[in-house]
Parts: sequence; C-alpha cells; structure tokens
Amino acid sequence: MSSLPLQDTPNLYGRLSRLAHWGGALLVITMLAVGITFDEAARGSEFRASMKALHISLGASVWLLLIARILWRVKQNRAGLSPRPLSTVGWQLLLERGAHIGLLFALTALLFSGPLIVWTGGKPINIFGLLQLASPLTENKGLHTALEEGHELMANLLFGLLVLHIVGALRHGLGSLRRMSGPVRG
Repeated sequence: MSSLPLQDTPNLYGRLSRLAHWGGALLVITMLAVGITFDEAARGSEFRASMKALHISLGASVWLLLIARILWRVKQNRAGLSPRPLSTVGWQLLLERGAHIGLLFALTALLFSGPLIVWTGGKPINIFGLLQLASPLTENKGLHTALEEGHELMANLLFGLLVLHIVGALRHGLGSLRRMSGPVRG
C-alpha cells in the first residue's frame, strides 16, 4: 500500500479515495441498517426510540465526513483523476455512470433531509446525548411529513443503487475490486 498514490490516476483509485469509499460504505450500510430497524420497530416502543436516536446520532456524527467524500469524488472526476469506467460503450457505460451519479445524489438528499426532518419535527438534533444542535426552523408538520416520505424514498433508491453497484462490481470481477481495494502491481 506504500506505493499507492494519494490521488487517483486514470487506472487506479488512490489512498484517499479508497479510504473514503470503504469508510463511507461502512457508514452508509450501518445507517441503512439502523434506519430500517427503527422503521420496522413497533411505534412508541423504547427500542424504536433508541434505534432512531442512534440513526440520528450516527448521521449527525458522519455528516461532514460523507459530504467531504462526495465533494472529493466530484473534484477527482472534474480534474480527470478518476479511473476510467470499466465499461467503455453503450448501455453498460450509461448504467455505470448513472448508478454512480444516482448514489451520490441519493446520499446527498439523505444527508440534507435527515436534519431537516428532525428540525421540522420541532426537536433539536441530539448527538449521542453529548451535544444538541438546536433547530433553526420552526415546527412544520406538513413539511416534516413530506421530508420523511422523501427521505424514505431516497433510502430505498440508495439501497437499490447499492445492490446495482455491488452486482456491477461482481460482474466486472477482480478488475473493479483490485482498483478499489487490491494491492498495486508494477
């Protein structure tokens, strides 16, 4: 890993991209799992409340990290430093690019709608009981409900795109996995 460049190249993801990818993947999958768990739990239960509090705390804790990951990916793409797509023509290339753009879009929508849901519900964001972020908004039940529905829609979209992303990586086989996680070979 010591010969792995910090920045991306046309053939390889660099150290920062790999760390951001796998760290972000772990955080996003954890957030989805906790979100699904609290959504499926019985309304009014203590378990649901604790899972919801965990989901909010995790989201607030990693918000800046995930935004930084999105901005890094966009910066690398614009600078032409991202590895070339594995698919080179046709519908496969469109699907590959569309899935990546969709993942970034859904993640961004979730990151911004999450805090708005809490605040339009008239509550502060409580981060592991250690810190509270007061709401800059007034309670708004109509907006709160719309944001919750949009958040759930984006979570479902994100889940579907993650499955598509994993299937695509498996389809491309070791080439895609080596670019994101494997050793550098000279």
